[in-house]
Amino acid sequence: MKRFDDAYQVECSVCGDYTIDGTLSASIKLINRERAILSAKIRNNNLNGRPVELHTGNYKEIIAEARYPRNPIEAIEQLILYLYRNTEQFGQSLEIEPTRDYSIFYLNNPEEYLYIREKASELGLIDLGKTTVHQSLSLEGWKEAIELDSKSAKPHQAFVAMWFNNEMKNAWENGFQQALTETGYQPVRIDNVEHNDDVNDRIIAEIRRSGLLVADFTENRGGVYYEAGFAHGLGLPVIYTCRKDHFDGVHFDTNHYNYIIWESVEELKDKLINRINATVPLIK
Repeated sequence: MKRFDDAYQVECSVCGDYTIDGTLSASIKLINRERAILSAKIRNNNLNGRPVELHTGNYKEIIAEARYPRNPIEAIEQLILYLYRNTEQFGQSLEIEPTRDYSIFYLNNPEEYLYIREKASELGLIDLGKTTVHQSLSLEGWKEAIELDSKSAKPHQAFVAMWFNNEMKNAWENGFQQALTETGYQPVRIDNVEHNDDVNDRIIAEIRRSGLLVADFTENRGGVYYEAGFAHGLGLPVIYTCRKDHFDGVHFDTNHYNYIIWESVEELKDKLINRINATVPLIK
């Protein structure tokens, strides 16, 4: 661990590299689940080339926004989806090192990973190699993973809930849209999606498909509250934003979140890029 200014550069074999400020380093106390979430966030960010800077203003938000498995079935699904999305040829055996790579799946320790791996094998979803490092998808695993992938969120899609008004056109085109595109996301705004369905059904469907939701509360629109709340209930990462001159109107139920308060479109873009890079990894 290297120290510079009031921060430490940490090199962790499980999490990867990250920076933590001195104040947080001296005061942070985590239960096992919180530790696993932070470890997984840092690891997945590193896998996608986005090193994390932990500080007192963002670590609680990182924990709150995590989409971690809540039971063994969800953990098994994460494992086979990971194998599916990272297998480059049929029959390929992928290396997953239990003592290091358990963090990818938001698990607490290597023993949890080995348990999930064993149960996935018992269900006939993966074929085990000669060691605990190698495994591959079975034919049944391929079938299950294809079905899961078709129903699961598109990790690269970001749903934007906002006020649809000409006054916000510049903010959309040069703020939200550019920031999301530059960080590897495909931004979706429901009025820009062709559909024949009921608009509310389409909103719900697109949020379910997304890997991230950005909610802008400029003009304090009721629909934005609903869409942000729905995404939060699904466990989706939600980034809250609002133009400064409208922030006083934000409802007290949400104003305790760590909002991005912006005045100019340039400021919005820069702050949104920094928040995404710091807290929301793109999962393969």
